Amino acid sequence: MDFANHWGFAVVPARPFRPRDKGANESAIGVVQRQFFQEVRERKFYSLSELNIAFREYLERLNGTLMKDWGVSRRERFDGERSLLKPCPSENWEQSEWRKAKVHPDCHIQVLKKSYSVPFQFVGREVRVRITARLIEIFDEDLNPLASHSRLLGKEAHSTNLSHYPAEKLALTQFSIQSALRQAEAIGEETLKLVTELLGGAFPLKHLRRVQESAAS
Repeated sequence: MDFANHWGFAVVPARPFRPRDKGANESAIGVVQRQFFQEVRERKFYSLSELNIAFREYLERLNGTLMKDWGVSRRERFDGERSLLKPCPSENWEQSEWRKAKVHPDCHIQVLKKSYSVPFQFVGREVRVRITARLIEIFDEDLNPLASHSRLLGKEAHSTNLSHYPAEKLALTQFSIQSALRQAEAIGEETLKLVTELLGGAFPLKHLRRVQESAAS
């Protein structure tokens, strides 16, 4: 469907057990096989280019022949449909992969062992992720866009848009922050001092995952 959306056409699949749904395309192959093969079966070709010349000459005749069911030639049908064609997109279609991910309390999701930020309003929720060779695009369940990041391919592990973090006061009221501080206090005074310093800046959630991983180990 991504391919169809990019090029601007609708996919109308053939119904099961209805071979006539796709007969118009497949019958053209049969026409070529019956007519062209019959014409050249006694001829010898000494190169592919020589065969292609004969085939092009045949196609010119075929496209100019009147079609009984339509009352016009194939060329006339092509010319009539040409005016309905849309211009091709300026960029080629890029293959992508879709995945699901859950937004961590630090406002990031993890994709292919890299972390990408998402607006804090979606913490704890599941989002959909579109992965291409260059981009990581994040959408909500209704495919409304939430964030877009250049795909991390080197040693860098985090791509963070600071606007995705909540205000400092709001972040400090989150249960995860308070839980991290309580765990640090239980470990010792110096640990509490370090964690308080890490979580006490303008963007306390920036270091939350590192603090939680350290506490878990």
